[in-house]
Amino acid sequence: MIKIQESGLTFGPFIDDDLLYIEKHPPQRLKQQVKLCEFVWWNTAKQQLVAVEAKSSVPDATNDPDAYAAFWRDINEKFDNAFQMITLAAHDRPQHTTSTLPASFQTLPWPTMSIVMYVVIPKVPDKFLAMLTDKLRAEMSVKQRLWQAEMFVINRQKAAKKQLV
Repeated sequence: MIKIQESGLTFGPFIDDDLLYIEKHPPQRLKQQVKLCEFVWWNTAKQQLVAVEAKSSVPDATNDPDAYAAFWRDINEKFDNAFQMITLAAHDRPQHTTSTLPASFQTLPWPTMSIVMYVVIPKVPDKFLAMLTDKLRAEMSVKQRLWQAEMFVINRQKAAKKQLV
C-alpha cells in the first residue's frame, strides 16, 4: 500500500499495482524535464482512471492575474504530459516502457474506462469550487473533449468523499 504526502494532504492508501506515483516512476529523467501531475490511480471498482494534481492554494486572479493564468497553464501541462506518458508507455513507446508501468496500467481497458481529473486544493471553501471547476474545464476544454474526461477542483472534504485522502 502506498500513501502520498502532498500539499498538506495524505493521499491513499492505494494498492501498489493500481497507482502510478509519477515522482517514483521511471524513467527518472522525465521528472527533471517534464511537468507531471502528482499521481494517477486506477480505481478498479469504478473502472476509472483518476489523475490528481494537488495545490496548496490558488493565486488571486485580481491581485496577480499573471500568476493566476500561469497556475492554470501549469495544471493543464501536467495533466496533458501525464496522459501522454501513460498512453505512450502502454504502447511501449519508447521501447521497453510498458513493463515499467504498474500491473493494472499495463492492461487498462481504454475503450470503456472513464477518466477523471482532480485538482485538490485542501482549504478552498465549497462556495468557490464550482467557479474553479469551470475555470479548469475552460483551460482544458480541448483535452476534456479529446479524452472524454470529467474534471473537478475539489477540497479536502470532497477528496475524502472520493476516497482520495
